[in-house]
Amino acid sequence: MASYTIGALAKEVGLSTEALRYYERLGLLQPAERTRTGYRRYDEHALHRLRFIRQAQALGFTLEEIRELLELHWQKPSPTVCRRVQEQIEQKLRLIRRKRMLLERLEFVLEELLQACRERRPTEPCPVLKALHEDTAVQPFEEEVR
Repeated sequence: MASYTIGALAKEVGLSTEALRYYERLGLLQPAERTRTGYRRYDEHALHRLRFIRQAQALGFTLEEIRELLELHWQKPSPTVCRRVQEQIEQKLRLIRRKRMLLERLEFVLEELLQACRERRPTEPCPVLKALHEDTAVQPFEEEVR
């Protein structure tokens, strides 16, 4: 079985050694052993965990959500496990759809502000700066974005 130093493992998965130490502090990663001098040594299991983490991050999952997915991954396959994963995906989709809707609304507001800039007379103040100053540029979104 292959054995990796923290630097070799980090390079293999495209992360920094600090990221691996952070994952270790969060309980997402454990070295297989420590040498007599205290150096971390990782095995293939750690490599697979890190690839799992990277894939889950690419899908938009937070590290806390990934911790839950990892726990489920190592459980015996069952309808309950699959249902819990499905619930996480459904929750993630709801969040993504909400963010997309907010981004579309923000795009509309920015387009309106840009149009106001293009239509303003040279003697009038910039409508964007005016809207920002008057606190009216993004008012409808403030509560939803937080």
